[in-house]
Amino acid sequence: MKEIELPDGTIAEFPAEMPDDQIAAVLRKQFAPKPQASLTDRLLQAAKPEMGVFRGMRDPIDAGAQMLVRGANAVGLAPDSEVARVDQINRAAEQSYQQGRGDGPGGFDALRLAGNVAATAPLFGAAPVGTTLAGKTALGAATGAGYGALQPVENPGDDFWRQKAGQAKTGAIAGGLAAPITSGLARLIQPKTSPDVRSLMREGVTPTPGQIMGGATRSMEEKAKSLPLVGDMVRSAEGRATDQLNRAAVGRALAPIGKKLPQGATGREAIEFAETALGQSYDDVLSRVGAPAVDDQMLAELTNLRAIVANQPKEFAEQLDRVISNEILGRTEYGRLTGEAIKKAEGNLGALAKGLHRSDDFDKRTLGEAVDEAQNILRSWLERAAPPSVSKQLKATNTGWANFKRVQRAAAGLGAEEGVFSAAQLQSAVKALDRSKDKGAFARGNALMQDLSEPAKKVMGNKVPNSGTADRLFPVGLGAALATEPMAATAALLTGGAAYSRHGQNALAALLTRRPELAEPLSKGVRAAGAPILTGGLFNLLR
Repeated sequence: MKEIELPDGTIAEFPAEMPDDQIAAVLRKQFAPKPQASLTDRLLQAAKPEMGVFRGMRDPIDAGAQMLVRGANAVGLAPDSEVARVDQINRAAEQSYQQGRGDGPGGFDALRLAGNVAATAPLFGAAPVGTTLAGKTALGAATGAGYGALQPVENPGDDFWRQKAGQAKTGAIAGGLAAPITSGLARLIQPKTSPDVRSLMREGVTPTPGQIMGGATRSMEEKAKSLPLVGDMVRSAEGRATDQLNRAAVGRALAPIGKKLPQGATGREAIEFAETALGQSYDDVLSRVGAPAVDDQMLAELTNLRAIVANQPKEFAEQLDRVISNEILGRTEYGRLTGEAIKKAEGNLGALAKGLHRSDDFDKRTLGEAVDEAQNILRSWLERAAPPSVSKQLKATNTGWANFKRVQRAAAGLGAEEGVFSAAQLQSAVKALDRSKDKGAFARGNALMQDLSEPAKKVMGNKVPNSGTADRLFPVGLGAALATEPMAATAALLTGGAAYSRHGQNALAALLTRRPELAEPLSKGVRAAGAPILTGGLFNLLR
């Protein structure tokens, strides 16, 4: 045996017949310095469970190197050998990564996807935010195309740019799908509920889900009304919201005198109840008012009213003059009006105005408005002249009457079936009864009851109230649909029935408008991270 002392002091034994050059070769191989591992390899080795993250972060770098060297090659700044060298580096890195994966090559690689998303986050962060569904989709597609272009081509060959275009196309499809989905999810988590919706819900009006969300959701809800079964359910939900609006408006008239509508009362029943309650309150005031003196302000206002209608047809002006003389001035005794005289004047003026408002003749309806104004002048005077003991109740009653007049006019409008009016009809009544110069109060948005009518018109739209025809026909449509398309009809009932039932509508409204404090940061997180994650996931699924 040959014994050789090694650098570390140990003794190695080799066969006696083994040539010295072979022994030297063995020793050189054993003690030769090992090649230094690259920084990337050392990082991957040090964090093996997360190696996919690092590999994913390197993908855009590899893709950029491929495109850069080929672009330089195309203009003669890089030789073909450099192109081949870059491809070889990328190929070797990919082979090394796949061999090191614990679960074997191929399949979905969540950690690598996470690295891709982290590396391309600046691309998504720099992209503008679309405001419409089409804008969000277009911007998502553009960002997705950039994401696809930043993925390396595994087998470049001669058709590298064709493959790169394919990657960009797939990325555009993925991004175009991801952007509206994540935007919708973020909006569900933290809906951008409009102030108008919140205002209506404070009044006890629960809009439909589409009316709350607005935009594309509202459009889809409108289109769903043409579908069997579900369409009837959507209309029924809209009808409930309209009934609630009617009750809220009538409630505005009753609230000053401390009264509430009976449960379920709507339409003409609600109008009659409010009119009776306000009349009783006014009668109670008049029974205690005594005989206050007519003041100069009242006489001046009546004179101005006569002057305003002086340019109307002669018969019009003469009729109003007779009404003022007979019902107000003619009832004075020694410059005073007794409670009984005021009560008769009030009753006659109200009945006359009500009849004129129902006329098909425009001039008569206009005269009805002038009689209303004469009645308002009478009430304003009484509020000034009444004893302190009844002035508070009188002021509350007058406020209730003023609100009621707007409700009454809306309920008498064309298309308000059985006294149920739409948001648009209420808004029209609010505008018509604005007595300010040139409708200035309405133009500024602060006309009486406009804080209810305007949000309702914006959210609920110009809808004709439900006459009940669709509800009566619902059993017939249901039977036909179940007979012809039982599975589709059942699915429609389960989904639409739940969302647009009374309890479902209330639950969805609460879900879409009320959120805990955590919802806002969670929604922002979904908007920031959802699009790149979903884009990357869809890209890997589609390629």
